[in-house]
Amino acid sequence: MAKSKFRKFKRLLADLESKDSTVRALAADLLGEREDPRAVAPLIGALADPDDKVRYQAAFALGDLRAREALEPLAEVLRQDPVPTVRASAAMALEKIRGKAALDALIAALHDEDSTVRSMVCTVIGNRRRQRSVPALQERLTDEDPLVRFNAAYALSRCGNDAGVAVLQEALEDEELYVRFDAAYALTALGYEEGRTVLEKLVKEPDVDKWYRKLARKVLKRSKA
Repeated sequence: MAKSKFRKFKRLLADLESKDSTVRALAADLLGEREDPRAVAPLIGALADPDDKVRYQAAFALGDLRAREALEPLAEVLRQDPVPTVRASAAMALEKIRGKAALDALIAALHDEDSTVRSMVCTVIGNRRRQRSVPALQERLTDEDPLVRFNAAYALSRCGNDAGVAVLQEALEDEELYVRFDAAYALTALGYEEGRTVLEKLVKEPDVDKWYRKLARKVLKRSKA
């Protein structure tokens, strides 16, 4: 069994050097799933692959491995990679690795030139719930992109900060259900009655997906506790 696993591992390492970029990307993805620390160094090397799909998968895999030695290489990808989706993948990886240096890199990336990256960074910073990130998130409440503004406001709510309440209240009227739900969830967590009102309406609407109705009930029940 052990020999078989080692042969598969070696095959994946070989595939990571394949001339076919699709094979390299798949190898990076599978190496992340194996949770083998021996894959960290080859995956760090793959962060410099000429194909962005490979770099994306390598960054994601390093996050799955919680590879602390990959922290600086991932931070460099977040700062310098020319492809926004790769930078976003590095942000997600850094959120999984954690630590002060990872948070520093994420806060700096709130100024990324691409709104997709800024939006993703707001989300992953919100998952950390660190007060140190609050001033930088507040700056994004005036971002030119509405999704960045919303994600910044939502992230602030997860930090227990209500600076983004106006943005969340506006989002209660959004045409997208998931935006309305997240806004209502955040406002309810902060103690704003209009959040509860929206969730109560969602619970009663038969046309709303039952997953949202079920989750709304849980949020309402938890907010009463």
